[in-house]
Amino acid sequence: MDGLLTPEGEPRSAWWVYKSYTDGVSSRVSSATSNPSLVALASRRGSAPETAQVLLGYFSYRDSPSRINAEVNMKHVSVLPFIQGANSVRVKIELIPDTLEDSTKGLKLISNDPAPVSNDSVQFVIPNFNVDEAYLVTISR
Repeated sequence: MDGLLTPEGEPRSAWWVYKSYTDGVSSRVSSATSNPSLVALASRRGSAPETAQVLLGYFSYRDSPSRINAEVNMKHVSVLPFIQGANSVRVKIELIPDTLEDSTKGLKLISNDPAPVSNDSVQFVIPNFNVDEAYLVTISR
């Protein structure tokens, strides 16, 4: 499977990135970043019912710092039926670590906290985002 699994058949980090990517591919929405080293793929639906997700990846490009604080602004959240009328949402942030050739059992929970909905947006920061890492952010009510 060309780098997705170890020789023993255990998933590597790349497998988890592809899984997160495919979980949201059917409901992809527009996303953009102001940092050329940061990629964001947003979806109206996540892997669980009544969730939306953003898959974020940070890679080395030109003189990228080895670590950043990624400021995330999810706009127009009221178009999500499960968010309509909510004053806050739950923001679950999970790390997909860069394990290179080693296996990883799954995503590492970083936080699962409420965040206010303000002006039809949800804003939060992912601190200490290292090059070659990825994060899966899931919002729910």
